[in-house]
Amino acid sequence: PEAREQIVQQMRMLQAQAAALEDHEEVKLKELETELAKQQEAETAARAALQKAQNRDEEVTRDLAAQRAAVKEATTLRDKLKEELAALCEVENGAAKSKQRKLVQAELLSLQSTCSQAQGA
Repeated sequence: PEAREQIVQQMRMLQAQAAALEDHEEVKLKELETELAKQQEAETAARAALQKAQNRDEEVTRDLAAQRAAVKEATTLRDKLKEELAALCEVENGAAKSKQRKLVQAELLSLQSTCSQAQGA
């Protein structure tokens, strides 16, 4: 009977140890699950931040391309305006020379007329 009592006590002690070990393992598992959930949240946040940064990068790239196109268009327009201004200057110079020529011719005719009148008198 004593040996039997000792075996029963040992069994109870082993069962208590097993229950304590099970409780400890359960607590440890919950801690690990909590840590995993935190890591997954951090990973999700990091992915969202990365996606946001990539979207911003694409937006900046599009803006830069639009600015380059606008600069190119403005440069083309400036060059075209320079050409038109040069052509207008040439026309204006030609008109001024023509006008000056006409004035000189008119003055010459007037002088000829004056000379003819003076000779006739």
